[in-house]
Amino acid sequence: MREWIDKVKWLWSGRTFGNAIADSMTIPRRVFHRSMEMGGLPDPEVVLAEIHRRGVSVVEARRVIAPIVAAGLLKLLAQFGAEDDFILAHSKLTHQFPQSTTRAAYTDAFRNVDALVKA
Repeated sequence: MREWIDKVKWLWSGRTFGNAIADSMTIPRRVFHRSMEMGGLPDPEVVLAEIHRRGVSVVEARRVIAPIVAAGLLKLLAQFGAEDDFILAHSKLTHQFPQSTTRAAYTDAFRNVDALVKA
């Protein structure tokens, strides 16, 4: 039972770490988490929990994850239309990370996430 509780806490730490990243990007938390999923990152809470466990700072994590979030936001905009939260989040993200919407940045983001998780 204790092992199960520890795993739930570990998984929840990924959600909490993601919330901290979203707050630092000044975008809504729910938009951030949904964008991570739509951006193609499998099991975002697991990935975030592992990155957090390895001691990566919020600033470094947000830099690495920004292209994935940007891609997810573009998918959300295409799927649901120009909702205010999506437009505002995309605007903030592209202002903070101007290169985050390039194909190269998106590819590099997955390599960097993989390196962080396996480090």
